[in-house]
Order: sequence, then C-alpha cells, then structure tokens
Amino acid sequence: MAGSCQGFGGSGLSRLFTPRDIWISSNDTLYVLDGGNYRVQLFNVNQIQGITIISGSYGSSNVSQFIFMDAFTIDFNGNIYIIDSANSRITKWSPRSSNPIIVAGRNRSSPSINQIYSAVGFFLQPQTLFLWISDTGNCRILK
Repeated sequence: MAGSCQGFGGSGLSRLFTPRDIWISSNDTLYVLDGGNYRVQLFNVNQIQGITIISGSYGSSNVSQFIFMDAFTIDFNGNIYIIDSANSRITKWSPRSSNPIIVAGRNRSSPSINQIYSAVGFFLQPQTLFLWISDTGNCRILK
C-alpha cells in the first residue's frame, strides 16, 4: 500500500495527495502520479516511504509546472510521459533529469494539428513510441 491507511492526504514521502494514476514495473515497483503534490513517487516492494523521482510545482510558465496531472506512462527506456489537460501538453521526463521537454501541445489550447485541448488520456505504443492522444476538447484522436 502507498499513502495513508487512514485516508489522510499529505506531502511527506509516505503520504499522497490526490493520486491520479499508477504504473507497475515488471519487478512490482509502484509508480504513483501524485497530482496534488505535483510529483511522481516510486514505491519499492514492501516499502511505505516513497522516493520522489519527479518534482514539479503549480503553474504554466515553466515546462516543469503542472495544473492538472491527469495520467502518465513509462517507456522501456525509463522516460516518463505526463499529460496535463489544463496546460494542454504532454511532457517527457528522462530518467534522473529535472529538465522535461514538451512532446505534444504547447501550453495553450488550439484546434490546430500541433496543439491539444483538454486532452486527458493517451497511449504510448511500446515498440514504436508513438503517442496516441485522446484530444478531448478538440473531439479527435491524434497520433
């Protein structure tokens, strides 16, 4: 289990605040998208204290800032992709890097083909690393 067994949120390493998504590795390591704390926590097997592997903040002026951390996935190289519907972008975080890059969207909503609007879901094809994006606000699916 990760977080409080009493149902209390928080920002300590053993607490979560608005967990939005999870991912389990092949060795049962648990990754948690901790949306209320703008971070990704890693929980090793049988550990209740997490390790912060991505630490962001609230906002939109910097690529490491989030408004809504909606979902995430991890590719076979360990890169983490996070979708932020309010910032209309998907960021890619390389392992042990605090400098993400934007791989889809551009921090503003638009119907143009290189923008997304309120996208909340995506799928990363494992072999090709193509992103399939549920571009909710633009009523379309993008690849």
